[in-house]
Amino acid sequence: MLIYEVLSRDHDRIKKKLDALLMLADDAVDECIDLIHQVRDSLIPHLRAEEAVFYNSLQAADIGGTIHPSHFADHQDLENALHALLITDPSDGGWRELTLQLKREFNEHRQSEEQELYLAAQELLTDEEAISLGKAFERMRPRILKTGLSQNTYDAVSLLMPKRFTQTLSYRSHSRT
Repeated sequence: MLIYEVLSRDHDRIKKKLDALLMLADDAVDECIDLIHQVRDSLIPHLRAEEAVFYNSLQAADIGGTIHPSHFADHQDLENALHALLITDPSDGGWRELTLQLKREFNEHRQSEEQELYLAAQELLTDEEAISLGKAFERMRPRILKTGLSQNTYDAVSLLMPKRFTQTLSYRSHSRT
């Protein structure tokens, strides 16, 4: 499957989880907590795998700048909105507005990618490359969930740094074991 199809399918899954969360009654606290965690466990691996596989491949293939730092910043905005949701007490009802904000930001992210970035990527990538990236994304996403949030946050920060500063960095060399 082409990377565009894989990413769009993943976008659909995340959107359905956000929609299900918004359909909950205000007093459905346990279900709310469960769905918020499902959103987290879908969204964070999606963002990290998308950055590592899709964005970095486009950066490597394109001298002209298809991937702009704002694409990574959009991911950080999504993650910030998710973290705000994660630390909100579901019993006070404030989670609904935060979920709406996250859904709006996610829809903007999705629209930007599916209507603009995919078209630019199709100019740069062969179908074989797009299939290979789709497979790499599918393999990477579950591994990201297993590595933990601190590893993923460290990786996200390093993606924003110039490569010459990150070549010798690794999370394991800076973490306590």
